[in-house]
Amino acid sequence: MFSFSKLLVLAGIILAVIAFFKVVGNLDKIRKTAEKARDRVTREPETDDGVEDLVKCRVCDTFVAARGAKSCGRADCPYG
Repeated sequence: MFSFSKLLVLAGIILAVIAFFKVVGNLDKIRKTAEKARDRVTREPETDDGVEDLVKCRVCDTFVAARGAKSCGRADCPYG
């Protein structure tokens, strides 16, 4: 039937299985953390999609680029 030694061996086997799954779980967490860090480092910078913000010119009521606007040639152009 059940003896103390058999129960002791069974408890040892159960503890070994639990320890094994804990180790495997920790290794998986470490792998995922390293993968996320590698992805952050190797991620390509976001590319410019060609979209610019526009602002309305107070003189001629046309829309010009918010950054790097150039003069339209009028004497009273604020971007000249």
